[in-house]
Amino acid sequence: MYYVNYIGNEIYIYDKEITQVLQHKIGDLLIDFLDLDFSVYEERRKLFIQNIDFSNFDSLVNNEFKVLLSKKYPKTYQNFIYNSSTPEKLYQEGAILLFYSSNLDTDLEIYNHPYLSYDNMFLDYCLKNNKVKEFFTNYTNYFELQKKFRQATDICLTDNAAMLQGLTPLDKFYCYEILNTSPLQVPLKTSLVFLQDYKYDYWSTEKLVAFVKESGGGRMVLGTECNSAHDFLFYEFFKLMENNINLSICKNCGRFFKAKGKYKTIYCDRIAPGDTKTCKEVGAKRLRNEKEASNPILNEYKRAYKRMYARVLNHNMSKNDFRLWTDEASSQRDSFYEKYNSEPSEDLLREFKDFLGNK
Repeated sequence: MYYVNYIGNEIYIYDKEITQVLQHKIGDLLIDFLDLDFSVYEERRKLFIQNIDFSNFDSLVNNEFKVLLSKKYPKTYQNFIYNSSTPEKLYQEGAILLFYSSNLDTDLEIYNHPYLSYDNMFLDYCLKNNKVKEFFTNYTNYFELQKKFRQATDICLTDNAAMLQGLTPLDKFYCYEILNTSPLQVPLKTSLVFLQDYKYDYWSTEKLVAFVKESGGGRMVLGTECNSAHDFLFYEFFKLMENNINLSICKNCGRFFKAKGKYKTIYCDRIAPGDTKTCKEVGAKRLRNEKEASNPILNEYKRAYKRMYARVLNHNMSKNDFRLWTDEASSQRDSFYEKYNSEPSEDLLREFKDFLGNK
């Protein structure tokens, strides 16, 4: 079990010993989860569902399937051998599930996500309570969980749903939950969490008061219990709605992002797919190209520039003359561009073409 707490746009996570294990900006881990590629993971989940005998808890995985796993996931198999040294059947079958829930051969970015790494606590619970089938079909069906949160995030935390314009994120979620046949919400329990071990059962009042003063005051928060990835994701999702923090969808890569500052932007700061530049840089260049393509003043300048540069290459114009022409032509371009943008005119365009010598 873990506790989560929201303070000043940050989420704090504590383990069951009330030790802080993670601190992050609100929205970051939800967005990271929505970015993960679960395609290979989903294939493996279905492979296990097809090959595990859920009706026979004493022998979940047959030897033939173990051989298949050893060939398909050699690194994980070595880890499995190490973890299967105990003679107790429960732990042997638990170790075989490493191929599914902690695979070392693939999907490392999935297991590195904090919410999913914390979710492995369900493995012990399912084994001890004969709920292994639920482990595969429900608790760790991240592919389906991601789809649900993507849909809810798009509807409740962006401005994409035209029919919900003017509603707050919580109002949108209210509509979403009522109209959706598969609700997103999960019951979360909140309790008072002491962040320091005072051992007050054994201390005198004087000693306790002195300790609190020396340690900078009593530290306790209202912590929300989270036992699964779904719990963590819903807590963060709800806090975003509760604090009216909206997300955007990048017009270049199509992924969710949290805009920085007060200005609305349509591109994120991630490296663009298949590029070395950020989506913001790629998007700015695209907008610039579109702007140039739709403006006849800029198009005429480009035509003249190419013609003059060709003269330089053919030694019909010196580089110095080309530089002087470029300085004057670009100055005229900027002047005509501003005039044309404020009041488009064929006469203005013809005047600029005459200046450039374009037909």
